[in-house]
Amino acid sequence: MDINLDVRGETDTYQVKISYGGFLDIIHDQLKSNNATEVDLRMITRALITGFNRNDVYVHCSCPDFSYRFGYYATKNKINSGDPENRPSNITNPDDKLGSCCKHAMRVLNNTSWILKVATVIFNYIKYMKKYK
Repeated sequence: MDINLDVRGETDTYQVKISYGGFLDIIHDQLKSNNATEVDLRMITRALITGFNRNDVYVHCSCPDFSYRFGYYATKNKINSGDPENRPSNITNPDDKLGSCCKHAMRVLNNTSWILKVATVIFNYIKYMKKYK
């Protein structure tokens, strides 16, 4: 699952991309364990949280700081969810000791309020498809 979130920075609005897997498998397991035939908002939210906590999470940010300071490290360590950055950060992060992502991505990772918004969008899409299929 790929999720793109806008994050307002000091100078611009950047897009943080979070990727992780397992969402559909978790929904399927929840339906099976609850003997349910319908997916509800709570089930979707739980599956998103479980997938986020259980699986590997990949990040990318459109800000210049991510590109020039963290992109190479993220690509090298296979946590980059965007285009790979194959140029080492010899000037801005020569020893790769500054961490794995910029402050915009850290803000998204530390504040998971976006999960409920994503769950609501998925739930509304399911309701729409049921109504107009």
